[in-house]
This record gives sequence, C-alpha cells and structure tokens, in this order.
Amino acid sequence: MPLDSNIIIEKRVGETLLCSMDFGSWLSSGETITSINSVVASGESGTVTISSTSVSGTRVVFFIAGGEAGVRYALTVNITTSLSQILIGEGPLKVV
Repeated sequence: MPLDSNIIIEKRVGETLLCSMDFGSWLSSGETITSINSVVASGESGTVTISSTSVSGTRVVFFIAGGEAGVRYALTVNITTSLSQILIGEGPLKVV
C-alpha cells in the first residue's frame, strides 16, 4: 500500500525548492529509514532534477529544480526500512 500525498507541490520553472516526504505513519515503533532507493519526478515533458536526497528522522528530504511550465509531474520516493520494508510514497508536483 503506497503512501499517497494529497498535497500538491507547486513551483515555478526557475525555482529550486527544498521538499520532503514523511513516512512516519507507515513505520513501526523503532523502525527507521535505512536507504533511499530513488526519488524521481515523471511527466509528459520537461526535465525535473532531484538532488541532495537525505534522511531526516522519518522524512526523506530533497531539492527539486527544473520542469516545464504547465506540466504536472508524479513525484515518487522509494525507500527501504530497518525491517526490510520497501515503501513507495507518491505525490503530485505542478510546475507553473
């Protein structure tokens, strides 16, 4: 069962935003994020750059840059936990 966000991240073409996705509600007591397998943004056109991914507690933190104005992207964060769970969080990214 994926973690789906209803929050739309909205950015302008020239901006670089610090963003995060919280997996806290999916982790068991004492469970931690051990690796970030991928953070990607896919859309019909334009290129979104994801950089500087890191773990901060129950959150995956990263920078988002680029994209094409008017395009909505699907942001996907894939992690592995200390209990060997592989969790996938998804949410919308809109470039204006």
